[in-house]
Amino acid sequence: MTFVEFIIQFKYILIFYALVAIVIYLNRSKFEFHAKFIGLYRTKIGVPLMNALGKRYEKIIRVLGYIGVPLGFIGMAVILFFIAQGVFNLFFVPNAPPTVSPVLPGLPIPGTGITVPLIEGLLALFVVVVIHEFSHGLVARSHNLPIKSSGFAFFGPLPGAFVEPDEKKLKKQRNLVQLSVFAAGPFSNILTAALVLLIFLFIMDPIAAQVITPEGVIFTKIVEGAPAAIAGIPQGTMITEVNGNAVNSTQTFFIAMQDIQPGQNITIAGPDAQYGVMTAQHPLNASRAYLGIEVKTQFRNEKAFSVQSFLWITTLLNWIFILSLGLGLANLLPLGPVDGGRMFHIVMLQWFVMLQWFGEQHGNRVWMNVSMVLLYVLLLLLLIPVFKAILPF
Repeated sequence: MTFVEFIIQFKYILIFYALVAIVIYLNRSKFEFHAKFIGLYRTKIGVPLMNALGKRYEKIIRVLGYIGVPLGFIGMAVILFFIAQGVFNLFFVPNAPPTVSPVLPGLPIPGTGITVPLIEGLLALFVVVVIHEFSHGLVARSHNLPIKSSGFAFFGPLPGAFVEPDEKKLKKQRNLVQLSVFAAGPFSNILTAALVLLIFLFIMDPIAAQVITPEGVIFTKIVEGAPAAIAGIPQGTMITEVNGNAVNSTQTFFIAMQDIQPGQNITIAGPDAQYGVMTAQHPLNASRAYLGIEVKTQFRNEKAFSVQSFLWITTLLNWIFILSLGLGLANLLPLGPVDGGRMFHIVMLQWFVMLQWFGEQHGNRVWMNVSMVLLYVLLLLLLIPVFKAILPF
């Protein structure tokens, strides 16, 4: 997709974000800005609830906060492993999918072919961020640390939230308390993802078996010049078979495609027509077969209100799950001011003081160096795939 095609296809989404940015700019006097694009609207929303819950369930919240500390460091190791794997793939695995990609509701995630739905994506992002920040406040209040403010945040045009504990009093607490406050946000995101998974297993799946019946796969988009387009398959076609294997959902379709090789002739059939297609190499993975399509499951009675409502809730929960994991792990990176960075900072200070190696000054230097190296690595992982897509190599 060229830049012009991208602008044309997503013009309404881009206009929406532009309008949000304009509204924020026109009301800029009500916001406190950091790094030019992070706007904070300070309130006391949620603070009374944090005070009440933090006092009433003080012991339980403290214990959960302490549990989050070791799990936070485990999560830090996990995300660092994925980053290291991404660097290796970037240089040694041709056409590997990007490890780091921006996620903007309404727009496709670069290198994945997945588009985040606008409404569900924004709602999911807001829910995940509110849970994250509220958890910081809860653990802080359980240790009798005051909350100076809370409110709404905008990261560019993206909505969020923030909670601001009293940093001076927080720094006077013992290390374990500080670590538990910082780990609370990512830990709550991981717990949220686990809760959503349980909801899918024990509530949504049983309801789905009663409410919806998949009956095929719709080709919602055909890429011009791709194998499906060359075979004459029109956009909107519903298929029910791939090489004689029945498919009634995107899941069964992808399973059927797993055994298909690039350059293989396959038969795709639906209720009204049958097509012969010569597959090609996938642009992101040369070992995978490529048709040049986007798909979705077609459900019987899909336009019924009950089915539409169920599918909307399912999509929302799905993105809450994905963004909870993504935000939780990303915040555990040992990078500057994010939660993982502050946890790593505390450990480095304690480590060098304990071993009497140059004291806190050396701990600060190690923390800053690690943060800078990781920042450059993330920029590398983000920008090189973009340059590869734009510039011929």
